[in-house]
Amino acid sequence: MSAHESETLTAATEWLSRRDQGFTEEESKNYASWLAADPSHLSAIEFLEPAWQASNRPRHTPGSVNLRHYVGHAMARRRGHRRRLLAATLATAAAFTIGLFLFHPTQQASPVATVSLRPDSRVLPDGSIVQLNVGAEIEVAFTSATRTVHLLRGEALFEVAKDTAHPFVVDAGPLSVRAVGTAFSVRRDTGEIDVLVTEGRVAVEFAQLQDQPAAAPLHVDAGSRITVPVAGLASPLAPLSPAPVADVESELSWRNRRVEFSGTPLSEAVDYFNRNNCLQLSPGNDEVGALRISGVFWTDDSEAFARALEISLGLTAIPAGTDRIVLRR
Repeated sequence: MSAHESETLTAATEWLSRRDQGFTEEESKNYASWLAADPSHLSAIEFLEPAWQASNRPRHTPGSVNLRHYVGHAMARRRGHRRRLLAATLATAAAFTIGLFLFHPTQQASPVATVSLRPDSRVLPDGSIVQLNVGAEIEVAFTSATRTVHLLRGEALFEVAKDTAHPFVVDAGPLSVRAVGTAFSVRRDTGEIDVLVTEGRVAVEFAQLQDQPAAAPLHVDAGSRITVPVAGLASPLAPLSPAPVADVESELSWRNRRVEFSGTPLSEAVDYFNRNNCLQLSPGNDEVGALRISGVFWTDDSEAFARALEISLGLTAIPAGTDRIVLRR
């Protein structure tokens, strides 16, 4: 792979990362300018986009486990044309299986070395807090009468500031969720819309169909959820009722199982994986521990992290018994 191709792939992954966190107006303009500057930039985005979307689905999504097969087929189609690109992008795509952005295999200290838990958290104008799972996108549309947030895609958890005079509404297309002061998550994808209430109560309202009476709001209490197929919203609704959730914390585990490293020493990064995993990681020596990495990872998959280190840093993951992996050069 040429230096230009490598730089283009690196830039594309960084743009995808920043896009999913939400562009500022200036970033949106810069992204458009970057795409227009070179046809290879759009090609890189189009090639990486499916892998990016698959790798950033919640872990329980069945389609994510097929990412390696997808990448293999996609690159096989290019094999006859660009064998060198195949080998290089294989490493890139394999690393994407755990949400990798970019590795920095250097011991030189970065200006700022950080570790931050994902997902993206934002404070809304009224003091409400929204946590966005990777890939989620919202638009805030507050008025003098109503606090409305449009969930365009993905999953978000809302902690609503109490304000009885201004109802808080999450608009998810054909379904809306109304609350005054409570906490709940809404997930919107192409197949269904899911509402999970963690505190208080919300009223789930459905868009009125032509020539049909408006459906009465459905109230969902804390510890319960409702899941509605999008296809079902195009016709009169069958009777719906909330269902209890056995383990709310498990359902929302995406809040605390993703971590972002930026110029972080490998020794510090593995500490995050070792906190809650039976399979422990160990740098083989101080030199390996001093390597710095950047990226977003699932911290409940130590083995996948070790494989990505092998691919991207040229390390060797050596099993030491059944519960430990030593990372060596």
